[in-house]
Amino acid sequence: MNYIIRGLILTMTTLRDVFLVGVMLTMSTYMVIILFRHQRQCKHLHSINHLRASPEKRATQTILLLVVFFVVMYWVDFIISSSSVLLWMYDSVILTVQKFVMNVYPTITPLVQISSDKRIIIILKSMQKLWHQIF
Repeated sequence: MNYIIRGLILTMTTLRDVFLVGVMLTMSTYMVIILFRHQRQCKHLHSINHLRASPEKRATQTILLLVVFFVVMYWVDFIISSSSVLLWMYDSVILTVQKFVMNVYPTITPLVQISSDKRIIIILKSMQKLWHQIF
């Protein structure tokens, strides 16, 4: 009976996670489609082809990068968690790896967003020049 309850909990948790990640992927795909349509309309209206990437294209790349990274980190965390629960193995190394995986996404996300915003990069470069002049 214990195995049935454990299997039922694992199945329900997996179904919930698959559903919520599916909703997130669907909404992200919808945002990318809207950005792609907007970019196409802007190109058609202006009929100018620039060599550099448009803001819509950069936003699309950032969204895709963040979504793919989140999904990968989420499933790695889910696999570690479920294997720990199923095997009743709560080793300190496994828990440390799980904490690391859980903290990677919130740490990397702001850095990706900062690097995609050109204004912040310009401000950071000017601060770096000022810092080198002072020291």
